Amino acid sequence: MRELGPLVIPSATAWLPLVVDFVADVAAAGGLGRDARYKLRLAVDEIVTNIVNHGYVAFGHDGVIRLVARVTADEVVVVIEDEAPRFDPHATPTPGVHAPPEQRPTGGLGIFLARQCVDELRHEEVGGLNRNTLVVRRPPVLRHIARRNSGPGLRARLWLANTRIGKLQRRADAFSTFVEPFGVGGGEVFAHQLAVGRRILESFRPVALPSVPGWTLDARLRAARNVGGDLYDAFLVDGTLVLVLADVCDKGAGAAVFMALLRTLVRAFCEVIPADEGAPDGRASWLLEVIERANAYLVRNHGALDMFATIFVGAVDLASGAACYVNAGHGPVLHLRGGEIVGRLAATGPAMGVLPQPRYRVGRVSLAPGDGFLAYTDGVTDARNAAGEAFGARRAEDIARAASAVAANAAGLVGALEAALDGHVGAAEPFDDIAVLGVVRA
Repeated sequence: MRELGPLVIPSATAWLPLVVDFVADVAAAGGLGRDARYKLRLAVDEIVTNIVNHGYVAFGHDGVIRLVARVTADEVVVVIEDEAPRFDPHATPTPGVHAPPEQRPTGGLGIFLARQCVDELRHEEVGGLNRNTLVVRRPPVLRHIARRNSGPGLRARLWLANTRIGKLQRRADAFSTFVEPFGVGGGEVFAHQLAVGRRILESFRPVALPSVPGWTLDARLRAARNVGGDLYDAFLVDGTLVLVLADVCDKGAGAAVFMALLRTLVRAFCEVIPADEGAPDGRASWLLEVIERANAYLVRNHGALDMFATIFVGAVDLASGAACYVNAGHGPVLHLRGGEIVGRLAATGPAMGVLPQPRYRVGRVSLAPGDGFLAYTDGVTDARNAAGEAFGARRAEDIARAASAVAANAAGLVGALEAALDGHVGAAEPFDDIAVLGVVRA
């Protein structure tokens, strides 16, 4: 048996990239194939995210999450422990995945997905801690090799070694290629090239949000580093307002490049795929095809990067206010009306870039005059002040309610959230990338 870890992270989704790397090493040690690696990573991501959002943040608590793993001859096991208020994933009812999204209760989809991705998911309370245990059975051929070698198996060890060497080699090659032309003392040139790269990546933001009679839009984007992996976008396609908010599973230049690719794919497919407006469900079918084709491209061409993104894409008919949306693993988008949250547009499928043929569903909602949407990435709820206190989902929703009671436009919604966030964070260092997008129908 081989043990890996522990990995201990603070209770914030900004630390998920470390979890992704840990799971990649565990899967390599176990000799898991590509599909099994993706599924294990997705399951662990869902459990950790639920612990953060529904265990710690929802109750206003801070803490840590501890991950350990072991690889035996027969299985790969990941154990996740936390000290948040007790949360048993088995107590979460199975969502009605075959029912239309608008008829399904909010919640439960992530846990359901995690259960489908592993062979076994157990929960227990041990010494005041929540313990989730995820089990993946190893392929029969690796079980045979492992037993013969009395360890994780020669194939598995070589796989892990090659994975680690490959990561180091890619990083070294990338760094050498980038700095070699500058030579010793080329710091100014390096800084200039970095600034150029930043301007190129920032050019993928919309220059201006659409100006549409009877509607207002506003947005904010802040990177925790020089560049970031959060994204907002809004554009018009044949009388339909398309709204996009996305969060790539990392920060920095790599996440920014992946974000630029994702934004380009969504825009391109929206523009080239014809929408059959005459069909009873033409706009919904069009949106679903956009998401499915963008996801297929990411998995087929960039799956080896082990990166993914949560994304919300909505399509709003400007004349009627009828909207359809796909929420690929993102946090709920708030539907606001006169000081109340009348709906939370929750996930209708998994994150993009993970599974080759995921099942996405289209949700539907209608924006009446005075209604608005407020969407934000988890950099808002995870934002911390100098004392380490998270802004939290509850505070964000309270601000949204109060703002929607008095704001006549999207600038009022977004500005109120921004002001509250600035007041909370103060002079503390940025904790994660932040993107906010608001739209209000006059």
